[in-house]
Amino acid sequence: MSREPEPMNGASIVHRHWPLDGPHSPDTVAAAGEAVAELNRYLARATRSGREVLPYAHDGYRLAGNLRAAATSQAQVHRQLGTWARSLTDDPGLGDDEHPGDREPAVEKARTAAVTFDLADRAMFEIDRLLDSAQAPLGHLYHEMGWGLDR
Repeated sequence: MSREPEPMNGASIVHRHWPLDGPHSPDTVAAAGEAVAELNRYLARATRSGREVLPYAHDGYRLAGNLRAAATSQAQVHRQLGTWARSLTDDPGLGDDEHPGDREPAVEKARTAAVTFDLADRAMFEIDRLLDSAQAPLGHLYHEMGWGLDR
């Protein structure tokens, strides 16, 4: 008698490698960013198949909800990176390889990064709103299955 494989739990996989409470380091944060990029590549490839991969409306509803949650977290990351970039301007040792010995261009580049992260934060808020607008109608859809069940 064969057993069906247990369903994947993405959160458990992530928490095994990146516990929310850390440890946090430059390497673990960079690796998490790399994993996010790879998961987005996976989704980009997987969703090319359309109905083969997402055969029912609720499948798209679930994915849209997870993408909304990701957008909300991504906005927080961008907001925090903006704060981090602003903190660089207070570092007396901050330099710019294009202008060695002149601190002002380095400070200006850190400010530019901070403002750009703020813009990314706002853009993710808009993405979250759009994903909500896409997800909401999917929650009302179902499929007649012909044997008394719907999905």
